[in-house]
Amino acid sequence: VNLKQTKELVAHCAPFPVIFHRAFDCTPHLQEALEAIIESGCVRILTSGGKAHGTDAAEVLSSLTKQAAGRITIMPGGGIRPDAFHQVFNKDIKEYHLSGRVAIKSAMYPTLFEMDYAETDEKNIREVVNYIERNK
Repeated sequence: VNLKQTKELVAHCAPFPVIFHRAFDCTPHLQEALEAIIESGCVRILTSGGKAHGTDAAEVLSSLTKQAAGRITIMPGGGIRPDAFHQVFNKDIKEYHLSGRVAIKSAMYPTLFEMDYAETDEKNIREVVNYIERNK
């Protein structure tokens, strides 16, 4: 994490909050990177815990949340599908970035190619919300 440039970015964006995206997952030492990002003034880190998918890093995400100790929000993401949400759910984690989309064939825009687009599947998202409510 380039601390100097990240601090400059945070200052430039004020008063808007800055979220450090999944570039965090490419750093060689997540714990050190977390401290630098906290020092930079970012308010949140979107992370898959250093893995391709957040569902493969539940323990790392929990550890990062404990290390953050309320100084920054750890937001698990990275392909967390509603049907696998239970794999990363942790009562100490307050925000998640879900992949709640489903591919829909579009008949509205006929082209030479089969075009797909995605919509949020409300039923799946509702199931995640209900899971959280049951497991608070």
